[in-house]
Amino acid sequence: MTPFGFYATYEGDNRPLNSQKHPVQLNAITFCPMGDLGMATPSITAHQKRYDLTIDAKKPISMGWTYAAFALASSRLGQPQEFTRDMSAAQYCAHADPRWIQFYEFTFWERYTLATAYYFPTQGLYQQAYTDALVQDWQGYVNIFGCMTDEWNKAPLTFKGLYTLNGVSVSGKWENGKIDIMLHPNGASNIKLKISTLTGAISVAGEKNKLKSFNAGEILILEFDGDKPISVFN
Repeated sequence: MTPFGFYATYEGDNRPLNSQKHPVQLNAITFCPMGDLGMATPSITAHQKRYDLTIDAKKPISMGWTYAAFALASSRLGQPQEFTRDMSAAQYCAHADPRWIQFYEFTFWERYTLATAYYFPTQGLYQQAYTDALVQDWQGYVNIFGCMTDEWNKAPLTFKGLYTLNGVSVSGKWENGKIDIMLHPNGASNIKLKISTLTGAISVAGEKNKLKSFNAGEILILEFDGDKPISVFN
């Protein structure tokens, strides 16, 4: 029992009180992302206590998609250290296959799960965690580079065609803090945008109202000039 009430996965779950199989309190951040609920105190508290709520995750034992949901929540909340922690919970040959292409449904210390079935929900959540670390839109605006880990900050990254709000697709590059982003409208009239991680001025080319620059960390609306893309760079 906590000041927020009982934590249980579902009525009738036979686990000890205040423990559960999956972090369902994170649904407003993960499976049903809603910016207003996901950023509210109960969801933030659930994220902070995620390893306490799902006590088997500390062993480490993976029950289905638990670790992947942790990673997606940390990615969307823009917490790179927590994202790295959650990703490190994936166990080579026990949770992930030897080539890191697929994930198994569950793991135990004995590591006999190499022959168990692949678990596609886990694979999808991890993939979403990675792409949302680069481009996410669950809070009602497109946030680029919202969860860059220390390792990524020092490495060249390239991504292409990540579709976001209103059908806008985002492609871009990052190398040691230098960025080159291309926003394709695909019929959209504008995009509500934020560039995270960086500081200072960000340059713009191709914006309908001739906007030339804005500040990193600022949320603003860029207007498309018909079907022409907008370039964002520093």
